[in-house]
Order: sequence, then structure tokens, then C-alpha cells
Amino acid sequence: MPDQLAASRMAGVIDNWRDFAVDVRSHTLHQVAGHAVAWWFDEIHASTREFMEALASDNRLVVPGAPDESELVTRFLLSTRPMGGTLGADAAIIREWIAADCPIPD
Repeated sequence: MPDQLAASRMAGVIDNWRDFAVDVRSHTLHQVAGHAVAWWFDEIHASTREFMEALASDNRLVVPGAPDESELVTRFLLSTRPMGGTLGADAAIIREWIAADCPIPD
């Protein structure tokens, strides 16, 4: 059974950062599942659930069940990177979500 707490917490991270993340310049340069990260953060294009599904299926960024093998964690969430420094405690929630095999909210 999917870990709905991890799914809910990850959805909360995405929702909390939407307004800020959609305007981050680097989010126009990096992609998730064929679209710019900014595109996914814009609710006109994608729901939180759709963004989570895209992240979970983009094996270039996320290896479900293996946060330490996931570029989202090993590259982008480093404390020395802008995203890692900005997200702070939310990075633990992202790691938890990946470790739980990237569950999607019901």
C-alpha cells in the first residue's frame, strides 16, 4: 500500500513553493518529463498530482526507493546549490517521498 503520508507531505511541498518556483529562472532551463520545471509549477499546465507523477517517472532525476541515487537529491538538493539552500527542511520530505517509492496522493 502506498505511503499516503509521504505522498501528502510531498504534495504540500510542491503546493507551498508553486508561487515562488514558477518564476525561478533556472526552472525554465531544467526539465522534468519533457517540460520545463516552471511549466510543471504553473497550475495552468499541471496539477500537483501530475507533477508528482512526472517526477516519479523521470528516471533521469528520480530513482523511486533510492534517494541517494536520484539526481534531484544528489545534485539539486545539495546545501551548496540554490534549491538545496532554499528548501531547507523540505529536502527531508523530498528524500522521504523518494525513499517511499514516490507514492502519489489518492
